Amino acid sequence: MKNPRITLVGAGPGDPELITIKGVKALETADVVLYDALANEALLSYAPPQSEKIFVGKRANKHTLSQLEINELCVQKALECGHVVRLKGGDPFVFGRGHEEIAFAKEKGVETAFVQGITSAIAVPASVGIPITRRGMSDSFWVLTGTTSDGDISQDLRFAVKTDATIVILMGMNNLSQIVAYYKAEGKHDLPVSIIQNGTLPNEKAIFGTIETIEQLVEQEKIGAPAVIVIGEVAQREHTEKTNRVGAKPIFEESKNHLFPIFVKLHQLKLLIVGGGYVGLEKVTAVFENSPNANVTLVAPEIRDEIVDISKQFPSLKLVYKRFDTTDLDDKDLVIVATNDKPLNQQIKAWATARRIITNVADTPDFCDFYLGSVVKKGSLKLAISTNGQSPTVAKRIREVLEEAFPDELEQVFMNLREIRKTLTGDFTEKVRQLNEITSVLTKK
Repeated sequence: MKNPRITLVGAGPGDPELITIKGVKALETADVVLYDALANEALLSYAPPQSEKIFVGKRANKHTLSQLEINELCVQKALECGHVVRLKGGDPFVFGRGHEEIAFAKEKGVETAFVQGITSAIAVPASVGIPITRRGMSDSFWVLTGTTSDGDISQDLRFAVKTDATIVILMGMNNLSQIVAYYKAEGKHDLPVSIIQNGTLPNEKAIFGTIETIEQLVEQEKIGAPAVIVIGEVAQREHTEKTNRVGAKPIFEESKNHLFPIFVKLHQLKLLIVGGGYVGLEKVTAVFENSPNANVTLVAPEIRDEIVDISKQFPSLKLVYKRFDTTDLDDKDLVIVATNDKPLNQQIKAWATARRIITNVADTPDFCDFYLGSVVKKGSLKLAISTNGQSPTVAKRIREVLEEAFPDELEQVFMNLREIRKTLTGDFTEKVRQLNEITSVLTKK
């Protein structure tokens, strides 16, 4: 019988890379994960594949379970299964009711632990270039809830509006009119305001205005929850680095994907994978699902049984039971680093770069020369989907949509076109023209 315990983990503001190492380590030992709507689902990949994942998310006016039901479910699963990780967005001790959940578990005699998270109150403004304090402009900041237990704005706002402090309001979109009214009553019509929706995520969206204009901008740009409201001089657009001038089209220029897509013949190259755990299994599976004859060497002191089974099915996968050393890079063309030792991963990346070997360090986009995208396969058709390393979960969903969209008969289409191409006459330009004419039916509505 496993020791029942509950670890409350802050998932950060949304970007899956903004969870702490300690939070990841807790997930890696979870028997059950109870996660909220604001916890990025990509973080679930850190939990063991066999662990139970339960969504208990809450949005404004939309609760999957009540808070009491969540508290009881945490305790129940801990007693039944062992280690429960309660994964909550941001920092659970900042308007996250985290302390209530820990107190409930302690009352029931269940061991508890807490892993702090990066709070959206600071990280989300920073993601769009807003410092919540700045010398000569704002010496302090208040963090307020926009929705108390009775659905109202925190009454502390009545005092906050009289100060020059930066005011950060979480969960405040439903009460924006009331917030604006407090400031107008103080005569602060021109005070800068910024609202950031989906902060730190690829679909992040931000607007800049004043107390006088912000409601109109929200309606115009269709800004909604989840969002962070920042009020104060630091929220002026000209103080940020990623925005256009006031009067230009609001919202930031969307980040662009500058990756160059290629398809690699792994059976003609030599790939090294370092790491034999869950992440290594994920990478090996992806490689051999797409390249059954890939030439792969996997190095790790311990290797999961599932990887051993794959090696029996694919003889070109060589398993080496030992710790990594630099000689493993000899004659390799690509490297995928998939250990849970972050310093070692970075060191391997440095060694590989010195040898001009392109490298992917799992779950660390800044150390990747290439990414392994989600892949759509329909016969001879293969599409690779990239989100620039920002959201594997979104790439997965897009893949599912495309797999449904393409008919299974597509392979027959390719075979027919191959036969037609053999019969075409004329020079290259003429053959292209004829093929374009034949395939134009595929683009007709």
